[in-house]
Amino acid sequence: MFEHGTGIPSAIVQHGASKFDWEEFKRLAYEEGQSSWEHLNFTIPESARVYLRTCIPQNTLLLGVEMPAWFKAWSIESNIDYIDLRISPVRFARDFYIAIDTNNPEIYERIQKHAVPEEEIRLEATAMTASTLAQQWALDRQDRYPLDLDDTLIYVGQTSFDAAIIGAPGKHLRCQDFANDLLKLASKPWRKILYKPHPFDDGFSSEERKALEAIMQRPLSICLNNSYQIISSSACTELVSISSGVLQEAEFFGKTTHWLHQPLVPLAWPQDAYQNGRYLQVHFQTILAPSFWHQILAPDQTAPRVPQLPTLTPSYGRELLDTWWDYSKFKLWQRNFWIEAFERSGGGFLRHRVETLEQGLLRNRSTILDCDEGNHTTWPSSAQVQGKITIRGKGNHITIAEGVNFDGLVDVTGHNNQIHIDQDVRLVGKIYIWGSGSTLQIGRNSTFARVDIKCHEGKNITIGTDCMFSYDIEMRTTDGHSLVDIANRQRINPPEDIVIGDHVWVGKGVTILKGTIVASNNMIGASALLNRPYKEEQTVLAGSPAKVIKQAITWQREAKEKFTTAELDAWKLLQTSPPDSSKKPASNCISPSSLVISDEDWFACIATIRSKIEANPQQFGRGDLYQAHETWGIKGQRPTLQRLYEYGLEKWLPAHANVLDIGCNIGMFGLALSEKIKSYYGFDHNQLLIDIARQMANVRGIDNCQFECESFRDFTLRNKENKFNVVFSFAVHVWIGMSIADYAKAVYALLKPGGILIWESNRLDTNDKDFFQNVRHFLNAGFVIQSCGKLKDDNIIERGFYVLAKQEPSQ
Repeated sequence: MFEHGTGIPSAIVQHGASKFDWEEFKRLAYEEGQSSWEHLNFTIPESARVYLRTCIPQNTLLLGVEMPAWFKAWSIESNIDYIDLRISPVRFARDFYIAIDTNNPEIYERIQKHAVPEEEIRLEATAMTASTLAQQWALDRQDRYPLDLDDTLIYVGQTSFDAAIIGAPGKHLRCQDFANDLLKLASKPWRKILYKPHPFDDGFSSEERKALEAIMQRPLSICLNNSYQIISSSACTELVSISSGVLQEAEFFGKTTHWLHQPLVPLAWPQDAYQNGRYLQVHFQTILAPSFWHQILAPDQTAPRVPQLPTLTPSYGRELLDTWWDYSKFKLWQRNFWIEAFERSGGGFLRHRVETLEQGLLRNRSTILDCDEGNHTTWPSSAQVQGKITIRGKGNHITIAEGVNFDGLVDVTGHNNQIHIDQDVRLVGKIYIWGSGSTLQIGRNSTFARVDIKCHEGKNITIGTDCMFSYDIEMRTTDGHSLVDIANRQRINPPEDIVIGDHVWVGKGVTILKGTIVASNNMIGASALLNRPYKEEQTVLAGSPAKVIKQAITWQREAKEKFTTAELDAWKLLQTSPPDSSKKPASNCISPSSLVISDEDWFACIATIRSKIEANPQQFGRGDLYQAHETWGIKGQRPTLQRLYEYGLEKWLPAHANVLDIGCNIGMFGLALSEKIKSYYGFDHNQLLIDIARQMANVRGIDNCQFECESFRDFTLRNKENKFNVVFSFAVHVWIGMSIADYAKAVYALLKPGGILIWESNRLDTNDKDFFQNVRHFLNAGFVIQSCGKLKDDNIIERGFYVLAKQEPSQ
């Protein structure tokens, strides 16, 4: 389109300046410790700026897409014109608008003639509102999916890496930066305050919602409605965000918005005077028209023979770029055409067949697992799991331990919920979780004859060890409906946690409501109703509501006349306690260190690590450690033992190996392998991570692991001739400042003959799309492939990996 309209060739042509070398520019731009996206968005080193001037001559027009701030500033400083194209933040029209910024006033005036007026966008908003309201009224008549958003404030979340929340070089803005403004806003008499995660949430929303709850001093439920349902509704709803483009859209629908920062793409209109940094908008089909480029860049040339493509279908741009955001939900969700299309094209028959098959499987005591992508369920072969497990949402985890016998139903709807059922639990019944962020924990040796557990609205249920639940018992963290104070319209019956201690006997027909706490070693009589804390031990509780009717009483499962003290105290051996650092993991994992250390020392170490995370949240991607250890109580984004199992390392790890870890983070691989290897050397450029690694090694008494803060260049200069049996390289190739070919040769030189390289990608769908093709560089360097695969151990990002062996050249 560009070439057809202007006559300017789109192929690469030579000119008088130096040829641009991307690898050289990266070397100059990526300074050690200052190469993150948030740093490079605003500024690059002077050496890189000078290099660009040798490659881009005067009288050049730069045509860019989403140009970073430093590139625009450099162009203005160098007297070079640019045009920056972006998808407009106004995304609810029949197709995309393209937002255009330029530093050339003459070009701006030409674009103005094609710019979309504000009135057109308001008409598009009216059309969407009519469609959305008609659909919602139909749903209301059927009493389905009520839209309850009156007197509601909605915080619109963004992804953790969004360029719109980079407030200054090196810093992503967080809600904590606006705590005073948010607290003031939350102090208004809202009926509800909700949190809406970004459609492409990377797991950051859970952390942000917890921070908002602490700032606003109230719980925040997840808003399950899509953004266009919200902004086109007739409800009295206001929106707040750091800098989400949804706020720009909402203003066209008459919604009140609260900006904590500023929009990334400020808009201009055809009648506005030129102002650099403000974006005019044109239709997507205009960008595809040769006549548009002719009129703004080469008006003196002969006009193109074909001025534009014939009229394009609605959403042509969305389909072409396969980019929809929440618009796809507006078009598809609960729309009769798509529902009927599915039913008429075989969906109804398919549903009937699935239901028939499920009923047959359930009658045969089988397990039906119906889970959305991005969730995790696990249980060993020694556990018997029968019934149906349904999970809707993402980031949910169900972990069932050895010896469990489960027969029933699990139904989870929401995000980031957890169910942990410990060893030798026997449970018949139903478990429901609705909402996000809830945890159900059931301790060892507890038994349930028939129970309904309802863990809703982000609250938790904890049941201790050796508990005995009878038949027809119901537990629920919520009343299910709201009681509202008429004067202030505030809900007065919020959900609450439930905690049941160790060795509690719950009789037939008991109801346990929100806010219940039962101390250990108690009995609850049949048909009792519990709704408050009961902190006394060795009692019998009965009645509705329950009260203490007997004291100095304990209980046993066996029925006999007399018991010894040892028999009566046997349950205490199973009491809930901190995890044992010496406990061995499942047999399919690399064993952790079997060194027995003081729980007090280890938990003090973990607490110190958590305080470092809280003090330096910007250095931890999702507000947590990157590397976790499943049996040491170290929480993080990626489970180390699972990763070692996925790589099949036990098959490739030689006895008494010397291991190198490039970009080791907190060195968890070395710590986890410390008993199986001779030595480990890990380095990273982040001193804080190295300090954490050294601290854990010191507390656990691990003396064969060395951790240093240095760059790859410094390491290679200092390393001399040391060779290693195994090298770990996890995604470092994308930032290390070398070409893949040179990096492959460098790693090859670090290995002993036959040595093993575990090479893992960064995110396959975004910044490492060519990972599997790039293995050719390692093969050219002299490696041979032992195995390869993909893994999604954090349930969010899919990565690839290779296990490669160093092959000596033939003589």
